[in-house]
Amino acid sequence: MLSYIEVKGLSKKYKVFKRTPKKGIHKFSSLFSKNEFESVDAIKNLSFTIEKQDIVGYIGPNGAGKSTTIKLLAGILQPDSGTCLVDGEIPWKSRKEYVKNIGVMFGQRSQLLWDLPAKDSFEMLKGIYKLSEAEYNESLALLIRMLSIEELINTPVRQLSLGQRVRCELAATFLHRPKLVFLDEPTIGIDIEMKKKFHNFIKEINEVMGVTIFITTHDLDDIQSLCNKLIIINKGEIYFNDKIDKLFSDYFVEKKVYVELAEDEELVVPPKARINKREGRNVVVVVEDSGIVGNVINSIARDNNILNIYVEKLDIEDIILKIYKDFQLQNNRG
Repeated sequence: MLSYIEVKGLSKKYKVFKRTPKKGIHKFSSLFSKNEFESVDAIKNLSFTIEKQDIVGYIGPNGAGKSTTIKLLAGILQPDSGTCLVDGEIPWKSRKEYVKNIGVMFGQRSQLLWDLPAKDSFEMLKGIYKLSEAEYNESLALLIRMLSIEELINTPVRQLSLGQRVRCELAATFLHRPKLVFLDEPTIGIDIEMKKKFHNFIKEINEVMGVTIFITTHDLDDIQSLCNKLIIINKGEIYFNDKIDKLFSDYFVEKKVYVELAEDEELVVPPKARINKREGRNVVVVVEDSGIVGNVINSIARDNNILNIYVEKLDIEDIILKIYKDFQLQNNRG
């Protein structure tokens, strides 16, 4: 049985202007010489599967190949090689029919008419997607309830706050009940309260509509709060492709153990642990081996007179930051 999205060996190259450093008169004459181009891999032999109703995080450093992948999955670009099936369809071959079942929301671009109320844009989208009156009214009523936008949709978009506009943008994205939605930097610029509302909405709409959601973002809180699967890409190739839990087990980042001593005395730490910082009776101990954290805590508690001890919660940001630093080192070597 096929997965909802099947990507196999997808590759895409771009031609970019080849810059050759020149000096003196050669630098001036190069302005009139024939331009030279070279091919650069945007993505290389990309393969992955996504199941229906997955919420997938797709992340990587700038220039990693994320935008190219999205354009291929949306049918905007054609690959140089490889195949892609989305619900049995090849996106770039049956694009006219295919785009009826997808939605796209860009955090920095609007699909709403700026000087008109959001409801006018919804009416326009109703015509574009050829929704019946019953389909339109049912979807709009659902989205108004879920996003609390009843008081907003009759206000010109330019008069709405950023958070209010985001809610209306979400309504526009899901109005035609798409099967697949791409969210590109959806929470950029919004405050903590609005981000929480956004997360709650995505979880609910995913459940209610059974929609598959593809998120590209630099806000790792979006990934940790929403996604059941994560794909990390670097220089056009997949680095990680699995469940979020697997990331935490596969990529251990040193943990910090915070200790409060009962008296101002030396702290005895076991092997494979080291004192990182000390301020009075408060000591930070670093553990670099994932398998011994519990043993280190037991040893410190047994061999020292302590008031309190706890382990810093490992955050996805710590892991991704370490992975990106490794990428940078690899790229510099290359």
